[in-house]
Amino acid sequence: MQRTRRATVAKPPKSFQAIREKVLADLDFSEKEVAQADFRVALTLQIHQRIRQLGLTQAQAAQKLGLKQPHVSKLMDARPGGFSIERLLLILSALDVNIDIVVRPNPPREKLRRGEVRVVAAPME
Repeated sequence: MQRTRRATVAKPPKSFQAIREKVLADLDFSEKEVAQADFRVALTLQIHQRIRQLGLTQAQAAQKLGLKQPHVSKLMDARPGGFSIERLLLILSALDVNIDIVVRPNPPREKLRRGEVRVVAAPME
């Protein structure tokens, strides 16, 4: 009689954040690399939303932005690989978006924490 093994299945993490943290830990990304990737994705999502808001097709957006359509497709799929933060900011600007950069120190109670970069979108009219 052959004995069968029961497969054990790990319980999935409870949130997207938990999955993200596990994947990043497995890939051994530095804190700096993670922060840059998060920022690039946040900018890409703003580009996606703005293209949708303007009602542009990918071909129209590509023409307006001076990009090839496959590059716009990557941006629409939140895949900013190959685009620097500076380039993403220039693309947003070309979509008639104002960009404000605010620099301020951490509050005193957070002095030990590293500063963060984040994208805060104002409601679009």
